[in-house]
Amino acid sequence: MKDIYFECRSGICGSMVVGALVNAGVNREELTQELKKLNIDNYDLIFEEVKKSSIAATRFAVTFSEDQKHRHLHHITDIINNSSLSQYVKETSIAIFTNLARAEANVHGITIEKVHFHEVGAIDAIMDIVGSVICLEKLNIKNVYSSPINTGSGWVNCDHGKMPVPAPATAELLLGIPVYAGDVESELTTPTGAAIISTLSQSFGKMPEMISECIGIGAGDKDFSIPNILRVFIGSVTDKLDQNSGLLDDETVQMESSIDDVSPEVAGFIVEELIRRNAFDAYYTPLLMKKNRPGFLLTVLCQQADVDALFTFLFSQGITLGIRYKTVRRKMIPRTIVKVATEHGVVRAKLGMIQSKIVYVTPEYEDCKAIALQQNESIISVMDEVKKLTREGAYNE
Repeated sequence: MKDIYFECRSGICGSMVVGALVNAGVNREELTQELKKLNIDNYDLIFEEVKKSSIAATRFAVTFSEDQKHRHLHHITDIINNSSLSQYVKETSIAIFTNLARAEANVHGITIEKVHFHEVGAIDAIMDIVGSVICLEKLNIKNVYSSPINTGSGWVNCDHGKMPVPAPATAELLLGIPVYAGDVESELTTPTGAAIISTLSQSFGKMPEMISECIGIGAGDKDFSIPNILRVFIGSVTDKLDQNSGLLDDETVQMESSIDDVSPEVAGFIVEELIRRNAFDAYYTPLLMKKNRPGFLLTVLCQQADVDALFTFLFSQGITLGIRYKTVRRKMIPRTIVKVATEHGVVRAKLGMIQSKIVYVTPEYEDCKAIALQQNESIISVMDEVKKLTREGAYNE
């Protein structure tokens, strides 16, 4: 499995994502054949090599020979679900479209079921989103990272009339994500591009320390004072393994804030979102604060690249006026996720090893729970079986 970093200095749109991933090595004919599984007619795919400010890039576009239908979310999910694409491509593509529909619903003050896609309901948007996910699968991508997003500025014309840049749906999708306007007065990030990167990326910040194996460059349609390109770096984020101890050694950021006026429901939401936004850990410690008020200390551990994004999210929730942070070192056991074939079914487990010796096994709770409920088994017995088989080496990477 590989990691990918999106450099969005000229924004991001769906066609630029596909262009960059094709430029990085995805076979065009294979992508074309995969997209045919959607069973959509009357379109053509364009792949061409162009130059943007003397930088070679791949331009991807979709042309169609008839007026496009305005679609609701269920129309698009039906198209995807009725295809013979892989389950990963189906689920991920639908997740992107669902986030896009949710943003449109919030902007227009309607339910997600009533969202009437215009530009993003056309064939080209479906091809851009599904094509991007197909490419990620072909490149064997596991983790997605991104730079802050250049949205552009000015105004854009759409079916709803003249809109400010970033377009309302784009702005909604990028809430909690670091963005900036830059110097170009044009729409650099589209709703489709914002939906793709906000759904897939684990963090938004500086490029993590990684060993790149290849670079892909996708071209935008317009020409600006800066190269209108999307650049992706594909390789492996590096782990610092101490060869003597067999332990990983790295630096992480510890963020803390004392809080005394948040309800339990909101407190739970905050931790869930922090973890979803790539925090390593987030938890509360009870405190007795000034004026004898009960409160708690929120502690967040994250990588340096995620600090700004997590700061932005926490401040956007209105739960604190300030957050302390510092860099701390940590040592970790190298870990991996393995699959264990038990007599009840396949269960995932987190496996920790020091110099080829298994020292830590944790069965995946949700897998064990599902088996226990479906087969009327004790969840403890399922977990014990997973641990036993794993320590005996009966697992697959």
